[in-house]
Amino acid sequence: YWGMYNMREKINEHMLASKHNIDAGSITLLTHNAEIIEGSNEEYNQIIDYIENTDLSNDSNFEYVKDQIDLKNYTLYQVTNIFINNTDWPGNNVKFWKHPETKWRWIMYDTDFGFGIPWMGLGYDVNTLQFAVEPNGPEWPNPPWSTFLLRKLFENSDYRDRFVNIFCDRLNTVFKSGFLNERIDEMSSHIEDIIPIHHEKWPGSAQDWNYHIGILENFADNRSLYIRQHLASFFDLSSPALVTFISSLGGNIKVNTLGLETYPWTGYYYSSIPIEIEAIPEEGYRFIGWAQYPDSTSKIKVQISNNSMITALFEELAGGDT
Repeated sequence: YWGMYNMREKINEHMLASKHNIDAGSITLLTHNAEIIEGSNEEYNQIIDYIENTDLSNDSNFEYVKDQIDLKNYTLYQVTNIFINNTDWPGNNVKFWKHPETKWRWIMYDTDFGFGIPWMGLGYDVNTLQFAVEPNGPEWPNPPWSTFLLRKLFENSDYRDRFVNIFCDRLNTVFKSGFLNERIDEMSSHIEDIIPIHHEKWPGSAQDWNYHIGILENFADNRSLYIRQHLASFFDLSSPALVTFISSLGGNIKVNTLGLETYPWTGYYYSSIPIEIEAIPEEGYRFIGWAQYPDSTSKIKVQISNNSMITALFEELAGGDT
């Protein structure tokens, strides 16, 4: 026995090609401040130059950015690194890529600074949102070039709203303490029986196993409360408002980036920022309206208040209807 190994894919053009079924030879892969791994950085530098010299509060100017950058990918990348308090980033561990058939996308990796590090503090109260937009940070970990893009995107009010809503989508689902602790338990229980054997082979490794699992759980239990405070302070938001979604038989609701499947579903969003909702009928059914918003289309933006309820109504198609 030689111990437990952590095997992972090499992050290169071949990994990207295999995952996206594209030609590896046509991939541009950059790192850090547009340093070249594969391809050319000319196109990306042109985008950065445009962003630097353009007022992105103007929606028509922002359209060009939307055409070049996969903003959903980029926002999820930012939101996740911020939530886990990854402070070995954004000036380090950065890779992003493009193929002629895609927009620019970012790759998340090397997140071992996340979820609390004993010698750096437990981390769940750190304002990593402010850290990720610091305009005058040190060479490591958050120099100005590494926070530039997010700072500029925040000039656009629609993007700011979308950023907050996507963050809330995750806080209501995969960032919830119950979900995180369930995954921590699942992953730790998978290897806990071999930890003593691994430690016997390598006495300097896997020390204080349960203590370190406790750090992860502590972070999961406490992080969301502080992140909501950071969002409210940074974007000048009111307290989160609870909203409940209900769907009748025959369809589901999409909330921002979330496709809901079980009802009633509850989550917290901010009343000052409209959320985007869409009613999606199942086969053999049609959408007939929102109970609270009569005469509205199936896809609308709404502003909520605390204890709001939103109900999508569907009905079965009669024989021969389409």
